Amino acid sequence: MIPSKLVYDGQGTIWLNDIDCSGSETKLLNCTHSIETSHCHHSEDVGVHYFLSCPAEEDEGLLRLMTCSAGNKGRLEINYKGEWGTICHNYFDHVDAAVACRQLGYCSGQMIHSKYVDGGQGTIWLDDVNCFGSEHKLINCTYSIDTSLCSHLNDVGLHCFLSCPAEEDEGRLHLISYSAANKGRLEINYKGEWGTICSTRFGHVDAAVACKQLGYCCPSEEDEGRFESSVQSNNIKMQMDTARKKENTEQFTQSTSGKTIPYQNVDDGKGTIWLDDINCSDSENKLINCTYSIDTSHCSHWYDVCIDCFLNCLTEDEVNSVLDYKQLLLIAVPTIGVLE
Repeated sequence: MIPSKLVYDGQGTIWLNDIDCSGSETKLLNCTHSIETSHCHHSEDVGVHYFLSCPAEEDEGLLRLMTCSAGNKGRLEINYKGEWGTICHNYFDHVDAAVACRQLGYCSGQMIHSKYVDGGQGTIWLDDVNCFGSEHKLINCTYSIDTSLCSHLNDVGLHCFLSCPAEEDEGRLHLISYSAANKGRLEINYKGEWGTICSTRFGHVDAAVACKQLGYCCPSEEDEGRFESSVQSNNIKMQMDTARKKENTEQFTQSTSGKTIPYQNVDDGKGTIWLDDINCSDSENKLINCTYSIDTSHCSHWYDVCIDCFLNCLTEDEVNSVLDYKQLLLIAVPTIGVLE
């Protein structure tokens, strides 16, 4: 059935109401019905959608991607009852996307927000798709065929992964440099495809982890002890509170491999924005081992992460940079301390 609001109003007599079929009838008139239609209006006229075919269950639900920028991403369409149509995005998530991508021959995938997908045409076949993740076909998931609340502005989009490498092989990095090889836009190879990282909450600690992964300097344990405050007037080292000293040392050493660069200073990237909300502790060997989100729907390439990796550790310029960006403070005392 097609909702009345999607059907042009008829004219003339309204003949039947309250039709109720068991499904075994060969004619609609053989179903129970009422001829009392005095309270009906043509705004309530029934609409129907005839199926072009009724394939066997194993042949139902072919999928295809209507691509936009690459063959592995685009609007998802399903062949249902012999006719191609779209799927409404209500409750459609990354688990459902992974099932669809596997059906299409990819290893996995994720959903693309509808606002980044060109709206389709014709029938919207399914809504409220809900997969466990073990299904071989999307049509085997639970779903609703009531799409009366949907429009093509809500069509599902997919980004299917080109590869699904082992965990230890995931997350290679490179810098797209602009003024020097150690500075530029940070890109990550994720699921077999290079893309950028959104700068939301990306800080110097995260930049340091990325720089270490790229092979730039990492301070040794001996270096950590080189930064103690002394009193210039009598050359006597200040007795710093142990907890505060540890905190300051950690804040300092976490940033000594690199720092972030304002995204306004680097050319925007292209293609996929893979990660957002990265949060590293500085103990990680790879950026992909930090916590992160794959929801980048609010990001644009204007906010791509850019970093400056230090060529040498613990130079005067780098000390000043860390002091500027991390606001590392000496313990407040009446005298002025200097860093050694």
